[in-house]
Amino acid sequence: MTKLTNYLKLSSLVDGNREMGERVAVRVWTAAGILVGALMPGATAHAGTTEGWQASYGDGRVIVLPDRSAVKVCDGRVDDRVYKAVWMNDNKIDARRPFEVRAPQGGCETDSSVLGDVWVFKLCWGHLDAKRHAVWERCGTPVWVKPRPDDVR
Repeated sequence: MTKLTNYLKLSSLVDGNREMGERVAVRVWTAAGILVGALMPGATAHAGTTEGWQASYGDGRVIVLPDRSAVKVCDGRVDDRVYKAVWMNDNKIDARRPFEVRAPQGGCETDSSVLGDVWVFKLCWGHLDAKRHAVWERCGTPVWVKPRPDDVR
């Protein structure tokens, strides 16, 4: 009987340690998962491509740098066509939303925000009227540089 009692005590001690070990293992894996999850968005959000992102139409072109720090819009020709980039950054409290940067005739213009990185952009085009004012015709499909959030559809 004494042997059985000692065996049951030892068995319960081993089971208790196993449960404790399982709880520690679960906590370690949970902490590791949280740490990896916290680090991954920062690494992948800025990864992009080595050339960055771009969109073009006619002689107009928009380029977002690989680090998402700036938007550059260019007009490749001096004529009656005009181009602009409309973009937003990933900072929800930035008051200048959405941003707009227009390309000068035959040149480029760059815009950036110190409060966040480029999130989405699109190239818009139009023509100059008789008084040399821009008349916007349409915009291309938005390019999501960073994954689209669930709250924007």
